[in-house]
Amino acid sequence: MFVWSEEAFSAEVERFWAETNKKKRGTYDRE
Repeated sequence: MFVWSEEAFSAEVERFWAETNKKKRGTYDRE
């Protein structure tokens, strides 16, 4: 197990949400 730094963790979370939001935009674009 390794320890996240705040910056690394934040960057990963940002990247994850960017990917998730891209998929959602494709799916729910009809609003």
